[in-house]
Amino acid sequence: MLDSLRFSLEQMVRIVLSNQRSLENQKEDFLRWLKNHGVHVHIGNMYHDLLFGGFTRYQNEAVKHQEDQYTQAEVEFVLYTTGTFLRLIQRVLEQEAGGSPGSKRD
Repeated sequence: MLDSLRFSLEQMVRIVLSNQRSLENQKEDFLRWLKNHGVHVHIGNMYHDLLFGGFTRYQNEAVKHQEDQYTQAEVEFVLYTTGTFLRLIQRVLEQEAGGSPGSKRD
């Protein structure tokens, strides 16, 4: 499940950036995408620190090498963190489309 969560985020980033690079190789382009879509610089910095500093390292060092020593709390943390990453991307896309309540265009 943990690897599937990483894969889902990687797929979303690939879609918004229109490429097939791995998540780890998307950092500069994705942070630029966030900035170009009106995401506050501090949110972009948090995204950078959490996604490219912690999340991908955890995935590469623990999950990829199948340590199999995950607590329920850790799995839940990764689940909700992944959901938060995906939700921000979704909301940015909705704002761009102009169809969501609370968007900058409303």
